[in-house]
Amino acid sequence: MKRRCALLPISDPELRCKLFDSLVLPILSYTSEVWGVDKKIGDAAELLHRQFLKHLLGVRDSTANVIVLAELGRFPLCFHWWQQILRYHNRINNPSDDERLIKCAFVEGMHDPAHLFWSHKVHTWLQGQPVVLSIEDDLDVGTVIGNINTHYAQTWHQIDLSSVARYQPLQPEYVLAPYLSTVKGFKSRKLISRFRCGCHGLHVDTGRLLPLAQQVPREQHHCGFWASVLAGDEHHFVFVNLFLMAQYAGQSNIVRNKFTNIFWGPAPHCLPLLYMIPKS
Repeated sequence: MKRRCALLPISDPELRCKLFDSLVLPILSYTSEVWGVDKKIGDAAELLHRQFLKHLLGVRDSTANVIVLAELGRFPLCFHWWQQILRYHNRINNPSDDERLIKCAFVEGMHDPAHLFWSHKVHTWLQGQPVVLSIEDDLDVGTVIGNINTHYAQTWHQIDLSSVARYQPLQPEYVLAPYLSTVKGFKSRKLISRFRCGCHGLHVDTGRLLPLAQQVPREQHHCGFWASVLAGDEHHFVFVNLFLMAQYAGQSNIVRNKFTNIFWGPAPHCLPLLYMIPKS
């Protein structure tokens, strides 16, 4: 799919995600109504999905998965698999005359936790949802999955990661980030994505990759461009470094940085991006 998109060319992130859902997801979800109850079996497919999204944004493989999903307004693939599982459950719960034996096995397995049958795993999953549901009833699959998506969109940022805490104010709504539709050039989108997702290469980013003995607290990182006592964080980089580069480029020996045109350049999408940079 990547090769075909490059040849056409198709670079719009939203369209490429739709192509993934139409062409790749059905293959990854083949018979998922059976194996989808076991999270470990789907881990390889989830990994492929995340790699696709990270390549689409141009961020590092080490970027937090929840941030990548939130940037594109995507949900884990397991939600789709549970949709398939619940539809299969409804079919088993209302068997035809030649499927009654399957229904008996389904009911028996539900009450046998020692062997972890398929029906017992479905029952356990339903009991763990925000709204507890009974496996013995027909389920409104659309409503159940909709509630799960809503719950995830409201709670994804509660994970205990400092990078997620810094990113969350940039993405107040769980939708495709607007710049992914308005900024057409991949290189420009990639720079913005890397900056928003925290893999921009500033000292506050690369410093955490140093050996533990050489690491310093985030607030103690200083600017590497200017003799400044301010912390060299994203806020300082945009509002001090890039502003001065944009003002004085061509009038001094200051080297124009690749981020300058993105945040302070003449393109109409640049200035609205500035409000997205939180201060540490």
